[in-house]
This record gives sequence, C-alpha cells and structure tokens, in this order.
Amino acid sequence: MTFKTATLRERLEVLTPVFDGFPIFVSDSEMILRFLRSEQCTAYSFEEVSELDSTERRNVFLIATDDDSMPSYKKPHDMFGNSRALMLPLLSFDPSIEASKYTLSLIAQSDFDAATKLNSVWMEKLLYDDRTFVLHGHGSEATCKIEDDVVVMAPKTTVQLLPGEWDTIGPYFEVGMVPPPDDIRPAFIVNGVLTVPGTAVAHHRQMPKELVPLTYRTRELFQELRKEGRFPLEMHIENSRVTRVLAGDIDISAYLLNFTNPRRDLVLTEMTFSTNKGVSSREIDWTKNSQMNEGAIGIHVGLGDGLTGAHIDFICPDVETILQ
Repeated sequence: MTFKTATLRERLEVLTPVFDGFPIFVSDSEMILRFLRSEQCTAYSFEEVSELDSTERRNVFLIATDDDSMPSYKKPHDMFGNSRALMLPLLSFDPSIEASKYTLSLIAQSDFDAATKLNSVWMEKLLYDDRTFVLHGHGSEATCKIEDDVVVMAPKTTVQLLPGEWDTIGPYFEVGMVPPPDDIRPAFIVNGVLTVPGTAVAHHRQMPKELVPLTYRTRELFQELRKEGRFPLEMHIENSRVTRVLAGDIDISAYLLNFTNPRRDLVLTEMTFSTNKGVSSREIDWTKNSQMNEGAIGIHVGLGDGLTGAHIDFICPDVETILQ
C-alpha cells in the first residue's frame, strides 16, 4: 500500500478558518512567489494583485521580506482595505528562502482554532490580580508573580478575521505581558533559572536602519554558540532582570546588554505563554530564526524592544506552568 504525502497547498488548508475560504498569497519576494506557485498556491506580487477585482482580494496572506521593496502603507491599505488580511513579517526575523519555507511548513501544521481558545483561557488567568505561576520542568525552575497593573498584549481570541481586519500571525499563538508604556519595569516579577534550547531575534520595521546590524550581530552570536555546542543556555533572572546567561562556561550577558540597548539594563521586555498545539518542540529547527518557533506550547521571555536594540526571545518549550 502506498500513502500519498499531502502537498504544502493541502496542509495550508489550516488557514481556512482564519478567512472565509482559502487565501491568496501576496509577497514582495519573487523567490517566495515562485516557491508558492510550485506548491499550487495562488500567489501574486503587489503589482499583480492590484489588477485583481476586489472580490478576489477578500482573503489575503501577506508575506513581507524587505522594507525597501514593500509598498508604502497607503498602497496595501487601498488594495486590501476591505480584505481579511494576515501578515507574516519575515523581514523582522529572516527573509531567506530557507527560513521562509521552514516557517510556512510550521504554519501548515498549526492549530489556529485551538490556539485562540487557549489564548482566551490565558487572558482570564493573567487578568486576575496577585497571581503567581511556577515555571517548571526541562531544566527550568522559576516563578512569575503578576501584579495588578500588568499590561497584556492583546492576543487573538477568535479564529476568523473580520472583513477589513488586518493582523500579524504572532497574536494567534501567544499571550504575553510587557512593561507599561514609557517604563522599563514590568508588572510581572520573574525569579529563577530558565534552560533555553533556542532563541528568535527580531526587529521592528520602524527600527532606525543604523541599528538594524545589532540584530544581525545577535543572530551571528547565537549561530556561533550553537555550532560550538553551547546550547542550551542557562538564564538567571532576579526581579525580572537577567543577571547571567551561561552558554556552557561562558557568560554572554555583556554581549546581550550591548545588543539590546544598555539603557534597558537586561530587564525583561516580555513574559509570554505560547499556545500552538500543532508545533512540537521535537520538530523545531533551532538553526532557523523563525517566529513560528516561539509558538510551541511552553513559555518564552524577551529582552530588548526591537526599536532601540535587538529583540531576543528566549524560548522554553514544554515548560509547565502551575498556578499557585
């Protein structure tokens, strides 16, 4: 008996609940467009999609790879103002074709519906005052106390986008806490040690171009450490401030301080609970700097804001969270 392996197009049917049908793909990358077309996906450049009737643009999956080649805000807004639009911001992580294929493969096995339901559960947990969570397992032993003025990033709690609604893929698979605006001290207090098998490095599109090399240098550091067999990292945290990050017998915290903006003083910029049951830690390729690696059930903590320095997620899949 022979078994037919599902094509990427067939596996990407997981996107259908997000829209009201299967989406068209739109990208500024010719390599990604060629790849998607080879997988029987309907894919257009921004120039090509502008020629379509508005009914053909009602469900759009946008893949952004380069600030310079992406149209200004007005053009996409005019084209997709009434569309259900989901964006994959590869330009913030790694726009290479290898990383793009890997990221799309993880999207194709993701469970959007289950994740949004789990996001709702986490929202209820985090919005209670004076809660403490124990973060346990896989070499991690830490606590996270939630204070009453905590700021929770709005996750997706309903799976389907509305007509005219735009969102990025990240909020589907995480519920995160961040410091309040204009303050680096968060209202979540983390203490303990985390064992970190992998990282993701990102920057915002609004990051000044002269600072973007900080993200490249950060990625290069982690790539070199992985080649040397120095993962997993051991992260020590006191009152939401990172005091040491051990890569084997080397403390890399001084490098991270410089890459993430010394003025932020290695204070956590994110404490997040991940909700994608479709991605297993056993399937993650840590050599790929992919946003989808963050979503595997577990936690990740962040350093840096992605604007004044690199944003680094330290990803700990499979860590159990116990409410005290």
